[in-house]
Amino acid sequence: MSPIRNKRVLHGRTRTAYLRRCRCDKCRKAESDYQRARRQAKKAVRAQASPTTEETDATYGHLVPDSEDYLRGLLDAYDVRKDESAQEA
Repeated sequence: MSPIRNKRVLHGRTRTAYLRRCRCDKCRKAESDYQRARRQAKKAVRAQASPTTEETDATYGHLVPDSEDYLRGLLDAYDVRKDESAQEA
């Protein structure tokens, strides 16, 4: 007995047949196209939803008043380590 009970399902036009376990080429392509479009839509939403560094600083920058000093200290420490390793080599 075929896993597809409703023979009126249009193969390849919608995902319905694929979801009912039909694995013909038309239904696989319809599912593949759907999944591709879904991934692209999610990617577009993520790109628009993520805040920029400037937005984050404008929103939360006041919570860390010494953030610039802290970051500058990290960069200076990195430069010192880099210079020391270059002198040893």
